[in-house]
Amino acid sequence: MMNADAPMIGGVICPTTEAAASSALEDRLRTGYEVNGQTAWALLTKAERFRVHLVSELPIDDVRRMRMTAADSPEAAVAALSTDTKGYIMPRGAALLPILSK
Repeated sequence: MMNADAPMIGGVICPTTEAAASSALEDRLRTGYEVNGQTAWALLTKAERFRVHLVSELPIDDVRRMRMTAADSPEAAVAALSTDTKGYIMPRGAALLPILSK
């Protein structure tokens, strides 16, 4: 059952983004599973491991709540990085499944 007082992310109820860490969120999901909670957990585990810069129209506070860094454009996101940063730029990243080869 969804909590009507839960925080909203981009107009979607996301009751799990206030968790201090993905492990705390995992514990909450074990006792009260919600599909959008699992999605938030998957995102949070990635944001804990990597620096994620998000170019979107979401409010900055929502992006921060998801442990990501908001950027106005792909160019602004790249400009915020040091020149020796390694990573990926993934347009429509949520719709992609990258395959890395050696």
